Amino acid sequence: MREFLLRGFDYDVWANRKWIEAIGRFPDGTEALNVFEHIIWAQKLWLSRCGIMIQQVENVAFMDLIQSYSSTWKGLLEESDLNAEIEYQNSVGDDYVSLLGDIAAHVVNHGTYHRGHLRSLAEKAGIEFPETDLIAYTRQPQ
Repeated sequence: MREFLLRGFDYDVWANRKWIEAIGRFPDGTEALNVFEHIIWAQKLWLSRCGIMIQQVENVAFMDLIQSYSSTWKGLLEESDLNAEIEYQNSVGDDYVSLLGDIAAHVVNHGTYHRGHLRSLAEKAGIEFPETDLIAYTRQPQ
């Protein structure tokens, strides 16, 4: 499971990089940019719920944030018990307990879900979009 999750964060970086390039092709990229920022913001939020606080840095490129968050996630996964129980509150203040491995899987899946949202926006706008399905990533030379 650990190796699967670590590879999942590598896939996430690869797919996000492709979408960074695509967002610039939107005639009005505001909504797409908001979706993409949500993907990145969620990674930071879940890290904080796992007890890792990251300082807000101004004027940082998306890829730098993506790389930083991915490296932090991978470090956490390499050093921690995937069955560790993480206590946290959701955005409305409800208390939950989830396993670290489940949270990490959710973070990767969350990015995939919202890249699907980006694909829908690209189709509506009539612009070319990148192929970022997991199988396309696995076909790449590693």
